[in-house]
Amino acid sequence: MSAVHERAVERLVERLEEPTSTRPSVRLALSGGGCFPDVTRAKVLWCGLRNGEQLEPLARAVRSAASVAGAAPQGGPFRPHLTLARFQRPVEGTRWVRLLEGYVGPEWTASEVVLVQSHLPRERGHRPHHEVLARLPLHP
Repeated sequence: MSAVHERAVERLVERLEEPTSTRPSVRLALSGGGCFPDVTRAKVLWCGLRNGEQLEPLARAVRSAASVAGAAPQGGPFRPHLTLARFQRPVEGTRWVRLLEGYVGPEWTASEVVLVQSHLPRERGHRPHHEVLARLPLHP
């Protein structure tokens, strides 16, 4: 999501309450992996989520709520994943994807949606800081 006005964040939290409270928790596990935009010019290395397709209705509802609240999300189609690394310049990522190919981690229950604000560094060498703005439980 791009920079969002404080009032839009309040509206977004309000709009997220209904879709999160009516959608069930999901059992997930890290599994496999890939690269964005693709393996030959990777800028991001990611690990996939087994059962991640169960998050698609929730993801659509969250995107819709964000758009209505004036906080239109950026990015392409929903791809459930965990970002493992970001590269400063594009790299050939085949060896990393092969390492992740057969990996399946332990299962856990995704039981909430967390709205996070990222404070990106203004100077080189500084790290980003992430602030939790809201925790919205999924229906048990």
